[in-house]
Amino acid sequence: MSITKDSPPRTLPRGESLKLIIATAIYLFIFRLAPAAFASSTVTVNEICPRCDPEWVELYNNSNNPISLENWQLKDSNSSSSDDITLIGSIQPNSFLVFDHDKGWLNDSGDSITLIDSNGNSIDSYSYPSATENKTFSRIPDGTGEFQNNTVSTKSSANQAIPTSTPRNRLQRRNPQLPQLLFRPILLRQLLPRLRFWPKQTTIHPPKF
Repeated sequence: MSITKDSPPRTLPRGESLKLIIATAIYLFIFRLAPAAFASSTVTVNEICPRCDPEWVELYNNSNNPISLENWQLKDSNSSSSDDITLIGSIQPNSFLVFDHDKGWLNDSGDSITLIDSNGNSIDSYSYPSATENKTFSRIPDGTGEFQNNTVSTKSSANQAIPTSTPRNRLQRRNPQLPQLLFRPILLRQLLPRLRFWPKQTTIHPPKF
């Protein structure tokens, strides 16, 4: 009866082992880690309307490539996940994508929105204060700017900055045309003689003999 011994496992030479480790690391980075890191830097929460019906959240893709949102999630601040939104589809380059939710998901008095990728990583989030009906919280400019409060809804389109008015002095508020009127030559000739500090013209009469 002959006894056969198992052949010892084949070990790779040191150089080949190092190559295999490097190749595996490159594969994981390109196909596993890089897409998640790339997406986290390009997909943002761009606009939120908590007091709309339906409520909605807009995302924006800052990159020049489409990004898959399969199994990503939009979560609010409560611990229950039953009312969170599970995303589907892809977001196109430099484009918007809006997700609606039935009224009552987001709190009118203040809440937070967190975008989570398919690996459970937090990609972007924003906490907002008390919301105004049909007004939004939006990034200006899109995708990169800071959030502004009570902005006009621009669902699925570029966000717009809140217009600012130029301060005017009290005289301008009473009569907006006053600056133009003061520089009319006719009006100036009428007003200048009436000013108290304006010297009056005097006529010198020759002495009578």
